[in-house]
Amino acid sequence: MIDGVFAIILLRDDYVGKTVDLYRAVGVRERESICVNKSFLPGMNSLEGRQFAFTEQEVIHYAITDASKIAVAKAVIPKDILKNLDFSDNIDIKIFINGVITVHPEENGLFNESIIRIEMKERIDDLK
Repeated sequence: MIDGVFAIILLRDDYVGKTVDLYRAVGVRERESICVNKSFLPGMNSLEGRQFAFTEQEVIHYAITDASKIAVAKAVIPKDILKNLDFSDNIDIKIFINGVITVHPEENGLFNESIIRIEMKERIDDLK
C-alpha cells in the first residue's frame, strides 16, 4: 500500500443504488484483520461495537488523541443500511461533528454483508 493514498481492499461492483462512505481510525491489529478478512470483525473478547464517522477528517482528528491508530479504513455501504445501525450525535461532539454510526456485534453480519468497498489509507501520522 502507498502511504497517504487509499488502497482498495474489497470491491463489489454489482451495487447501483445510493451509497454512503464511513471512516474508522484503526490500529495495527485491526488493519491486519481488515486486510486479511476483507471485513470489520470485532476484536477478541470484544462486546463493543465498531464506530464509524462520516468524514475522513473527523477520524484523523480522533486519531490525534489515540497514538495507536495508524490507518484510516473506509467502508462504502448502501445508504439504506444506515437505518439498521445506531446513530449518535452525542459521542465526542467536538471531534465527530456529523455524528457517529455504531455497528453493534449483533449488526456485524448485516454490516459486513452490505459492504460494497473497503479501502485503507496508511500512515495516519503523516496526515495529522
